[in-house]
Amino acid sequence: MNGHPGTRSVDACPACGGADFRRRVAIEEDGRRERLRRFSELKYGGLLDEWLEELRPEIVACDDCGHHWYRRQPSAAQLSRMYASGRPLVEAAVSREPTPDMLVEMQRLARMSGRRAPRLLDFGSGFGRWARAAARAGFRVHAYEPSAARGAETVEEFTLVHELAAIAGMQFEVVNLEQVLEHVPDPLETLRLVQGHFGPDTLLRVRVPNINRPPEGPGVWRDWPYDGRRVHIMAPFEHLHGFTPASLRALARRAGLAPVPRWRLARNYPVAWLRQAVEPVHPRWGSTFALLTSAGTPDREQHAH
Repeated sequence: MNGHPGTRSVDACPACGGADFRRRVAIEEDGRRERLRRFSELKYGGLLDEWLEELRPEIVACDDCGHHWYRRQPSAAQLSRMYASGRPLVEAAVSREPTPDMLVEMQRLARMSGRRAPRLLDFGSGFGRWARAAARAGFRVHAYEPSAARGAETVEEFTLVHELAAIAGMQFEVVNLEQVLEHVPDPLETLRLVQGHFGPDTLLRVRVPNINRPPEGPGVWRDWPYDGRRVHIMAPFEHLHGFTPASLRALARRAGLAPVPRWRLARNYPVAWLRQAVEPVHPRWGSTFALLTSAGTPDREQHAH
């Protein structure tokens, strides 16, 4: 497309690759343009106003896997400017401390790795909460966060890097992608990038928001892009993608990744296993959480200890 270098029109599903999709919602409808301008002013100091004519925000949905995405997407430089100018809608202290549940989950992953002092890459670590939880669970942690404004304070529990060159050639027993893939222009490219840090039996943990169970409930598209109170699950252009359980599975397959065996999921993540089991009958119970390995990867847990 014309305009800012690097902007693009995404005309095939970023998850499954399908070519058939339909418009879900567009900025020209029902006074949404003014709501976006209000959101842009509060969140980004008016930055998004410059992009309205060029990008004409429009969300489409795949007919095959249900994946949602912005058909026209900003360039990498525009996204960097957006994140650098972002501010919270409600002023509140940002916690860098992990919750007890985060610590329990990292302890579980450390056991599943079958190693002592396993290595973990927290890719897109944000303010470092999951990286801290992993370090306290016994991992040797590298955290990659492209924004130098996040996690800029002194870090003692893990190694924080802002450039991929700093971890070039390194392999990890566990890679964590917590709320990352919805932000990146090309989720498949990101999965292939992190696979470059896989060893022979690396475990990949992925979680993304589920567009089938949005915080906005049934009014999810009525309230887009901003309801005057909170950031939308598909707020322009913070979340470029809305995943479904089916689209996350399709994306993993395209990347050459396979889910861990179901017995292993049931043993370590019984709630996630239950959601998978009932999804064919109750689709809204499906989960956009996944534990993945390279296809054909041996199952270390069978031989651990």
